[in-house]
Amino acid sequence: MGFNLAAPLQRRHGALPVVWRAQLVAVVLVLPVAIASIPASEFAWSSLLASVALGATLNDEPVHAAALMGTALVLGGAYVTSRPKRVSAASA
Repeated sequence: MGFNLAAPLQRRHGALPVVWRAQLVAVVLVLPVAIASIPASEFAWSSLLASVALGATLNDEPVHAAALMGTALVLGGAYVTSRPKRVSAASA
């Protein structure tokens, strides 16, 4: 069904606008579930290893420095946003 809708739209408007709008609709549909699941989420090393290590070893995917820096940035952001809040002496 998606191909039957996307193909004529891509021929008429080009691929980028069609894909961009499809991604926007997907974000709107998934966002409520994603927000609701944030409190129950936690980091798992197995997920990181599955996306980086298995892709590099089994699929011969290259691991570029930019990808490693991006991974470090995402992990750092996940740590900063998920760490427990500290209570300061002034607010206690």
